[in-house]
This record gives sequence, C-alpha cells and structure tokens, in this order.
Amino acid sequence: MGADIIGWRNCSLQRENGRDGFFWNPVDGVFEELVFNYFCLQLPVKDSICDQLYQDFVSKLPSSNTSWHRMRGNSQQGGLASLTVPLKFEWICDGSKRYFDSAQMLGALFLELDNKALVVGYTSFWMELVKFGRDVRNSRTLDEIRALLPMLVAMVPIAVNEGGIIVVDG
Repeated sequence: MGADIIGWRNCSLQRENGRDGFFWNPVDGVFEELVFNYFCLQLPVKDSICDQLYQDFVSKLPSSNTSWHRMRGNSQQGGLASLTVPLKFEWICDGSKRYFDSAQMLGALFLELDNKALVVGYTSFWMELVKFGRDVRNSRTLDEIRALLPMLVAMVPIAVNEGGIIVVDG
C-alpha cells in the first residue's frame, strides 16, 4: 500500500503522494439533508447498510456536544456542517422509541476505515447515496463525494486482498 494512504488533513482529504485533496468542510446543508433523508428511509430496512451503520456506529455516538453538534456554520466560523442545528429523527423499533440526529450520523460517516469490512461497507453506502442523489446538482459536498467515489471503489480490492485501509486524521 505504501504512499497510497488517504487521510484528513486540516479538514481536507488528501493523498499523501501529493495529489489534489478534497475540501469538505463545512458539509453543505443540501448534502446533510440528502444523506439524512436517505439514512432515515433506509434505517427501517433490516440489514440495510444504514441499519448496520446505525447499530455499529451512530447509536454509540453521543447525542449532544460533539464537534458535529457544536461546530456549525460557514468555514470562517470553523463549521464542520453549515446547517445551524442538526436534523432529528425518531422512530419505534421493537416496541421502544429510538432517535438520532444528523450530527451523530455525520460523525459516523467520516471516520477511519481500518479494516476491509468497513472499506467495503462504507463504499457500498456512498455508492447507494450517490445513486439516491443522482438528480441533486446544488451540493458541493455531494459533488466531492461523487469525485471521491472512484477512489473508494478502487480501494475495495486493495482492502480485501492486501489489507489496505483509509486513514482519517483531523
């Protein structure tokens, strides 16, 4: 794998071999609403990628006071997400009320992919999201995900066959 490590550096995704990076912060409001709506639609589908991500990551993140909750606004304000408040979702599952917000979801979507199952699972999620948002043309963040997706797809065989990972730093 060598110099083909991917990581966050000061809120931008860069390849350490000097290729151009992807500047993602803040996540734009159109993207946050799109990914949240997609996540909420897929969440009730047992064993969907969103159900799995919720069980493994989103449900384990704090429901308040994380960077994704606090750092909202434009890039000059140091925002991670441009919406001023996270979106909220409640539902009943197995007789109990559950909830999460878009800050928890974003925190679970932008993390280190340190094993092949995560690389494969998250690549699947991003592919499904891009397909879901195929008609959206006014989201800088979604455009950046679209541009990043071929690299993620290319990482799947490297992760599966050679143990490649995607490192998040920041």
